[in-house]
Amino acid sequence: MGSRKYTTVPPEPDLLTAREAADRLNVCQRTVRRLGWRGDLRMVRIGRAVRYPATEVLALIQSSNAEDRVATPGLGTASAHHRRHGES
Repeated sequence: MGSRKYTTVPPEPDLLTAREAADRLNVCQRTVRRLGWRGDLRMVRIGRAVRYPATEVLALIQSSNAEDRVATPGLGTASAHHRRHGES
């Protein structure tokens, strides 16, 4: 039999850099930092470095997805962005 090559998937990091969090959230790094400063995304300081817990980033994604699916009475389903800006 031929030899099989197995590749291992590296484990997900528990703490993400601003760039890694931004990639997962599909936003820029500045937005991630603002979310942290406002308290919408927990930050962990390690010396001068700032990291974002991967579980918190995932929770933010899930809460954002749930918010986007909220039905607005009379308008059907509208995205959170459109509801905030008075658009249908």
